[in-house]
Amino acid sequence: MKKMLCIVLALIVVLTACLTSVSAFSDDSVRIYRKNFTDKYIKPYDAADGYYFYFEQHYGYENNNPDGDIEWALVYAGDMSYEKGKIKQVVGNQVFYADEASSPFKFKYAVYDVKEDKFYDLSDELVLKYDGLFEALVAENAGVPLGDADMDKELSILDATQIQLVSAKLAVFDENDSLAEYTDCGDDFTYVSDFNRDGERDIMDATGIQLYLVEHPQKPEIVEPDDMM
Repeated sequence: MKKMLCIVLALIVVLTACLTSVSAFSDDSVRIYRKNFTDKYIKPYDAADGYYFYFEQHYGYENNNPDGDIEWALVYAGDMSYEKGKIKQVVGNQVFYADEASSPFKFKYAVYDVKEDKFYDLSDELVLKYDGLFEALVAENAGVPLGDADMDKELSILDATQIQLVSAKLAVFDENDSLAEYTDCGDDFTYVSDFNRDGERDIMDATGIQLYLVEHPQKPEIVEPDDMM
């Protein structure tokens, strides 16, 4: 009896896992506005259904209330005819990467404005317009901060120091600092450490990082009592 009960429980666990993994990709609840996308970008070109990908990664709600109306959605979408070559884009002082380019969006990610019924390519203007968009994009794509000379995925005084050391020929830049193999989606820059995006990585970038950190101080880490034990 116990053996049979264990088998039944094991089957329930397996079935639950399978249903969970399937729903994460096939449930219409994560593709509410898929028809809007296909009507605008797929049907006009008579593309075969399934010859594209479309996922809604994050929703922005009215007054940030999950029970309210959806105002916008961060979507990850495009056709399957990938173009060769890696691409990069700066949004809100964050460098984002993608392995291939695809249409109709420059960077695969876009924002769907529910009220306007329009899809928009990512830009600094959208970061300001849609509350929470930048945080949602970082959560999905991560990327690195512009000016991250030490490549630790954080912008700090250590990055300014690294640039100063390299300028004094006391250190060298990380090999991943170069973005020469990436195609630009807007700004034409070659290095992550090129904070002011002038095509050079020099002491001016170190100064820019220092000034930025003064104007945007990092919040101190909150240490819980248990962490102090």
